[in-house]
Amino acid sequence: GFFGSGLLSTVRYAVPSMLLYGALGGIKDSIKEAEQLQFNLAKIESQIQATFGEDAAVVTQQFKKQIMDISLETGLAADELALLTVQLIGAFSTVGPIEGIGGTDLVNAQIESAAKIAQSTGLPLAEITDGLTAASIAFEASFKKIGDVAIALEQKSGVLAKETISFIGDIAPVATEAGFLLIVTGK
Repeated sequence: GFFGSGLLSTVRYAVPSMLLYGALGGIKDSIKEAEQLQFNLAKIESQIQATFGEDAAVVTQQFKKQIMDISLETGLAADELALLTVQLIGAFSTVGPIEGIGGTDLVNAQIESAAKIAQSTGLPLAEITDGLTAASIAFEASFKKIGDVAIALEQKSGVLAKETISFIGDIAPVATEAGFLLIVTGK
């Protein structure tokens, strides 16, 4: 009957097929992520060449190493960190110093802080990048300071840090024009 040889035959062919299909899906995703990482790394190299000229090779290697180190440390996808790097080089390479840090040092600090904020809030990097960037430029504050403010507000008010970051990013340009500052009091 079926529960004898029929079931054994079904299991014998179905299980390897399911494993193979799952493995192929995982391999396909891995290849896609690797291609996206290479594409973003090429964009970084091009941006750095246009921005830093002679020092481009050294700076590019520093960013590549940082991306891999942060990915290993936080578990965030390297291709997403590379895309973040592309965005932050574009946004901060020509911005004056923020909290006394400028140039590649500022971009490096912002990348590290964004990764830590993403890790602690559970928000994807893609979701927080625009909000953090808008707030950082408008308030002339580091991502670290913005994250600290968001976490302090979460502890004081119960509003999730990820909601605060999104809100601050949305209102930052208007708020700075109106004279608001990015501070949290001890009260």
